[in-house]
Amino acid sequence: NQTETQLNQTETQLNQTETQLNQTETQLNQTETQLTQNGEPPPPPAKEVGVNLLKTVNQMKQKDRDLEETGERLNETLTDFEEIEEELQEIKTGLSGYNCFKLTNSSHWDILYTASFFDKVLTEEMLEILNKSWEKLEFFKGTSITESFIEFFKTYFDNSQGRCDI
Repeated sequence: NQTETQLNQTETQLNQTETQLNQTETQLNQTETQLTQNGEPPPPPAKEVGVNLLKTVNQMKQKDRDLEETGERLNETLTDFEEIEEELQEIKTGLSGYNCFKLTNSSHWDILYTASFFDKVLTEEMLEILNKSWEKLEFFKGTSITESFIEFFKTYFDNSQGRCDI
């Protein structure tokens, strides 16, 4: 895209320089012919201009090749980047809405990491919420604590929004 534009501009400059070189060489040859016919040697600066112009054309050709290689490497990097971005999007989609506590070994204190508590000043209202949460368990004394049991509480009593924010 941008590299291709730069490549096209460089090619245009190269073609213009080659045209100028050919015109300069033609003029140089004409001047040499005229000077030779008059018996005078050609002035050295004119030849130097032609040599310098030829060097410039060669340098531009090298820059053109370098730019083309850089464009190819850039395209490869962009392809790699797009593949990585796609993989990350798949991972993000897979984790979206997933309870962060399932991803780690957690303790009952991890509730304090949830959005309702984390990075906030502990208030009486927050303590009340925590106490009521634990009091609800009293009604379930004797019940096996399974994933279904935990998910039931999370579904009906969890307002902590303890989800992974990716």
